[in-house]
Amino acid sequence: MKKLNTYHIDYYLLHALDGKSWENLKRFGVLEFLEIVMEPLRGGNLGRATPPPAVAAVWNESPVKRTPVEWALRWVWNRP
Repeated sequence: MKKLNTYHIDYYLLHALDGKSWENLKRFGVLEFLEIVMEPLRGGNLGRATPPPAVAAVWNESPVKRTPVEWALRWVWNRP
């Protein structure tokens, strides 16, 4: 914060977190100060045109047919 010459940060985006990065964030206590929203659409994978067979099976059972993107957005919108 001192280097940034501020008392707060509105948004700080973290990308490509792997196991080591995540552990460092925990070790330094950063996670206490964050509200984490990370890839709610799994980097676009939830909306890809060809879903995994298990997902396609669930979608095919629905009486309402939707595109993969519609299903993905519904999933995100139904999260707190």
